[in-house]
Amino acid sequence: MRVAKTLRANQAQPERGAVLPFIAILAVVIFGIGALAVDLGNGWVTRRSLITATDAGARAAAQEFATGGNGCSSTAGQYVQLNVDDAVNIVCEPNLDAQYVTVDAEANVETWFAGVLGLGDFDAGSSSTVRWGNAVSATGLRPIALCEDSDGIGAWLADTSISLTVPVPFFNKDGQPESCNGDGQGGNVEGNWGVLDFDGNGGQGVKDMVENGYNGTVTQGDPNGTCATDPGSCYAGEPGNITQIKQKLQGIVGDTIILPIVNYVEDGSGQVEFHVIGFARLTIDSLKLTGPASERSITITFEPGLITGVCCTTSSGPSNVQVIQACAVDRRELGSCA
Repeated sequence: MRVAKTLRANQAQPERGAVLPFIAILAVVIFGIGALAVDLGNGWVTRRSLITATDAGARAAAQEFATGGNGCSSTAGQYVQLNVDDAVNIVCEPNLDAQYVTVDAEANVETWFAGVLGLGDFDAGSSSTVRWGNAVSATGLRPIALCEDSDGIGAWLADTSISLTVPVPFFNKDGQPESCNGDGQGGNVEGNWGVLDFDGNGGQGVKDMVENGYNGTVTQGDPNGTCATDPGSCYAGEPGNITQIKQKLQGIVGDTIILPIVNYVEDGSGQVEFHVIGFARLTIDSLKLTGPASERSITITFEPGLITGVCCTTSSGPSNVQVIQACAVDRRELGSCA
């Protein structure tokens, strides 16, 4: 018995000796994988920061281009480095024909542990492309329609890219000069003040929209369409309580707001509908809300600029607004920006 135990003990010694090198090798591998994971995690954080930086740079550059400036002259680089101060190889390339701008940047990622595996520092990179153009749709509109047929709007239509101050009479009753009738395509507005009911709820909701803007989306229709052919861009009229609407209007004098432009009004069935064909960015300077209906007006200054909306449309509808929208996160995706 004593001999058998001695043999078993001697046999176990080589087995333990063989396992120890395996454990040592496994420990090195596990440590290496863990170290590599730490460095790759650091690289991921750096890349996420770069994505934020190039997004900010591309958006800022697109805003400059949309308003007639050169967004690549300094704006893009400044916004990139505000987010990643050690960013390098910053490139800003506009495509003015297709109306988009691409911003690229890189940053060095230091490796702390991967050197054990023979790996050194590496570069992380990011690319962001943002386009600009006329709005397909817009949010935040006030529900006060401006008629394309109005003399004041006609003066603005001659050049929508400039600032222009004009008095615009409110829509008046049938037969008066400033009734909006879509060049004879539809009936004149019977005593409606050009107030639109965007969400169909009327009443207090419309008054809140006058004061704060409409949270939903308003889509621009085809300038050559009507409410029959383009129902998605037509909205019911809602004159509501004119006294309360007047008060809400007085409260936004001096504010820069977005209003819809309409070219067609239809009330043959007793339900007034307005066909939206464009958007106007403007400031309300003053209001004349008393006296004969034909003398009531709103004096506004058209101010071209950016709004919140969806890009982009080639529609020829009246508009002095631009929107921007991210369209690619890789140069291989630039086809989606055209």
